[in-house]
Amino acid sequence: MAPCALPLAERERCARQRGIHERVRLADPLIFSIVRIQEMVKLSASIHSSFSEMVTDDLRRRNVTTVVDFIATDPVKLATFTGLSHMTIEDALQRTKVYHVRSSHQMIQALRHLVSFYKTERNSVLERKRPLLVIIDSLPAVIFKVTRDTRHSDLETTYELDDLAEVCRFLTRECQAVVITVNSVTRWDSTKKDDLSILTPALGKHWARIPVTRLLLTREHGETRRIFVWKDPRFEENPSCVVSVGDAGITML
Repeated sequence: MAPCALPLAERERCARQRGIHERVRLADPLIFSIVRIQEMVKLSASIHSSFSEMVTDDLRRRNVTTVVDFIATDPVKLATFTGLSHMTIEDALQRTKVYHVRSSHQMIQALRHLVSFYKTERNSVLERKRPLLVIIDSLPAVIFKVTRDTRHSDLETTYELDDLAEVCRFLTRECQAVVITVNSVTRWDSTKKDDLSILTPALGKHWARIPVTRLLLTREHGETRRIFVWKDPRFEENPSCVVSVGDAGITML
């Protein structure tokens, strides 16, 4: 995937200055703890929740925002855009699998397929020292769509979330994977932008306890975003930093 625009040393320095360490570097997934389930949440009108923007904002200039666009991207053009070698891009695309799911059942099956893949390719993965990164984009849309279409009861939805939590925990503990979910939140008082207590994550209280670390992304103005550490056992308060998302990629402000 495309790297962040700033050199690694510079990103680490900027992150330390703002008290969030390495956890807020969205374009560098390897910094996430391999034993935890992470979650990125956003206000519904604040940040687009597409796969490309949440993890590799450097692809925004080519508007690679759908599964079809991402898979169909020309490796040569992508290499020119990112500045990486053609071989590196091809290797990254070959190791990237995109699943388009229309139900929670399909989502669980796709995650279990990844577990089977890891068990089959375990030795190869460990030798390369490349952690498995799993991104579940637009999670509320899948859960809520199923709830509307099949008229599930709250109890049935809870069972679905239990199944999701179980397979995510297995991926993090047994497969040493990084699991990132993309959630959304509601806010009842728009005048208190920095008050996290008035925000409610989607999927309810049952799911709220599952991700160990939760990051909140909000739009300040234009291409400027603020990233809050909303939930993390290492922080008593909610530190934040400001980043700019533009043609040059993601830069710390």
